[in-house]
Amino acid sequence: MQKIVNVRIDERLIHGQVAALWKGTLNATRIMVIDNEAVKNDLQKKLLKMACPTGTKLSILSTEKASENLSAEKYGDDRIFIIVKGPETILDLWKKAAGWNR
Repeated sequence: MQKIVNVRIDERLIHGQVAALWKGTLNATRIMVIDNEAVKNDLQKKLLKMACPTGTKLSILSTEKASENLSAEKYGDDRIFIIVKGPETILDLWKKAAGWNR
């Protein structure tokens, strides 16, 4: 089972508060941004990489890919901090993980 240490809903995704406070407080080793639009936007991906704290792994994924990776336990012992823009992404991720396709 993957170790998810927190899920944050934040329209801004990664920013100073996330980088300086939450990442350290949670002792997260990986930040997982789950956003179907960000994954298609090269500029936004570059900005997210720049905002990610040094030494922290970053994954920018669609809900489909995030569900696949988490189900496959791809991230080993990483302490995963998930960030999404809105609650609908979490619901979509949950539905995919549960195999609920309605």
